[in-house]
Amino acid sequence: MNLHIEVACPEGMLFQGNCYLAVVPASSGEIGVMDNHESFLANLKEGEIKIFDNQNNLLKAIPVKSGFAEMQNSKLIILVN
Repeated sequence: MNLHIEVACPEGMLFQGNCYLAVVPASSGEIGVMDNHESFLANLKEGEIKIFDNQNNLLKAIPVKSGFAEMQNSKLIILVN
């Protein structure tokens, strides 16, 4: 599990750690993100951020209304409302 992910909202940090796969509800459709994914910046729509371990077990599901996701250097930063 090499992808580092941070999910934050105005109230504080919702998740911080490493995972194998994160799926985010982008406005253009769901994006699956793994380690070494190309850099991107995406608007998020209402849905769920799903975080998985390397056995494909769901570690956490975080409901979101809107937000932004930025992937850079194997680090995924997500800001949500």
